[in-house]
Amino acid sequence: MPEQVVIDAHTLATWLAKAAADVLWTVDGENNLEAQLDLPCTGSALAAAVRKHGGELLVLVPHPGSPGTSERDPGALAVKDEHGARVFQLAWTSEPGHRWVLAEDVADI
Repeated sequence: MPEQVVIDAHTLATWLAKAAADVLWTVDGENNLEAQLDLPCTGSALAAAVRKHGGELLVLVPHPGSPGTSERDPGALAVKDEHGARVFQLAWTSEPGHRWVLAEDVADI
């Protein structure tokens, strides 16, 4: 069973704005963010939308105890897909049963 790590939306937004500002990201399953953004979008644009939403996020980490889960570094909580893209499985703590995905868009790489 995946480990669930709680992080503040501001923490994720700060990471997106600083560490992944120019990276393109896509969102799947989070209608509010999808409606606000022209996807894929930059980390900077996504950071603004996440910060505006606020609240706390559950990050589902598929391998409990994997490196990074204790530091609460959002980047370390992502998994890599078969193309090397960072993928986050998330849920707002206000809706823990509604999971959604935040993925690095590597289609043009």
